[in-house]
Amino acid sequence: MTTISHGTDEWSEMSISTWFYPIGSGGVRCIFSYMKESNSAGNDILLYISNENTFRGYVNDQNFEESQLEDPSFYFNETRWYHLVFTWRNDTAAIHVDGHLLHQWVNSQFPTGISKKGILVIGQDQDTYGGGFGLGDAFVGKLSDLVWLDRRLSDQEIKWIYEGKLNPG
Repeated sequence: MTTISHGTDEWSEMSISTWFYPIGSGGVRCIFSYMKESNSAGNDILLYISNENTFRGYVNDQNFEESQLEDPSFYFNETRWYHLVFTWRNDTAAIHVDGHLLHQWVNSQFPTGISKKGILVIGQDQDTYGGGFGLGDAFVGKLSDLVWLDRRLSDQEIKWIYEGKLNPG
């Protein structure tokens, strides 16, 4: 669990990059959750995999529609490392896997800013500020090299990170 509080009061855009290695299949696998203290309704940012090939997420409690992955090479039932990048700016959130844009959501209900005064939990959904953990929400596997940037990475930068040509940190 990491408390984040620095610089300006809000992010107007962001990118989160990580490598993940799922173990087993099925169930919910929370990659990360972020919640500000004053948010009693839920996560400010939440990204998880439900089943082997469906991403779900929230930005300020606004649900992304589920994104079924069309390409079977992106099914997460293989035991290997995958690279994931989540980006958000204004009304647009996107997920990239292994250097490819997987899905992009546009939602006018997304916030224009997200508070920097919150707690980031890696590998677990938080149902209350910094707690309320449920075993069924835990990521089963390994997460590595998680980097949170206060800007939206370009598609080219994301591809370079996946290929090892750019260090995001």
